[in-house]
Amino acid sequence: MEWTHASVQMELAGFALRRGWPVEFEPRLPGGKMGDLEVFLDSKKVMFEVTQIGEHTSVRETNSFVKKLDRALAKPAKDHSLSVKGHYLKVVGEEELQALLAQVDEVGTSLKEIGQSRPVKTEVAKLVITKTSHPEVRMMSGPVTSTNEWDRLAAKIRDKARQSASGQNVWLRIEVLSGLWQLTAWAQQGMKEKLKAIVPVCHSEIRRYDHVSGVILSSGLGWQIGAPDEVVCVDGNFSMRRNFATGGRQRETIIVRRDKRGKGDVGEVMRWYQDEVTWLDWALRELGYGSLEQMFNRTEHVAP
Repeated sequence: MEWTHASVQMELAGFALRRGWPVEFEPRLPGGKMGDLEVFLDSKKVMFEVTQIGEHTSVRETNSFVKKLDRALAKPAKDHSLSVKGHYLKVVGEEELQALLAQVDEVGTSLKEIGQSRPVKTEVAKLVITKTSHPEVRMMSGPVTSTNEWDRLAAKIRDKARQSASGQNVWLRIEVLSGLWQLTAWAQQGMKEKLKAIVPVCHSEIRRYDHVSGVILSSGLGWQIGAPDEVVCVDGNFSMRRNFATGGRQRETIIVRRDKRGKGDVGEVMRWYQDEVTWLDWALRELGYGSLEQMFNRTEHVAP
């Protein structure tokens, strides 16, 4: 968590410095509190407050259970040379888990020839057990876990807005790592539809606080899925996707301004993220190293 917070502060500072704007880390606000980052755009100060939304507790508990069950099923799969495939249905306690493992062990013992299969269904999982020469555990899906990610986003905006109440011209930068960008129906929509859906959620919160000028939401770095770079603007708000040339990564960013008074700021921030894929090359050249590609492709010649 602390690493993510610090890395986003450095990200914002790096973008600003590339554009020639001075920055100050942890500036002191009126009343004694410390902000995260202040950027000096010409004669105007812009404050950035950084936070993140992680996985909901119920999602973490489900993921922990799934990993535990994977490890538990690996033993009978190895002992009896089994392929275990299917779906986890429910998070349960130790007693129900042991009952499932006993049933899988019993079925595994009964299968004598390669290719023989039997189904196993309990309240915990729906499985197909097959005798094989290559033991494996492969689950198609896990238990359904429901959370309201819109409510969580709204609550995070409110919380950070209140914390920064003594500041002026504050932008909230939120790293959204909760699954909103991966595990929801919203995540499957196009860039324009995503932007139209999320702007009202942001506006309903940031317009309660006069000092908040806008919010920047990021999906965090994920694997490229073949979608091209894209920039969408709707009513002065931006949504963009950027693919990084190295590492096979991509990121989506949404920038929502409070109202027309944030026109200048939102344009500047949009350019930061629009050009983010070339930032590292710029920073390396500033330090005298050349581009990242040049560094990796550089051939060292050793004298004979």
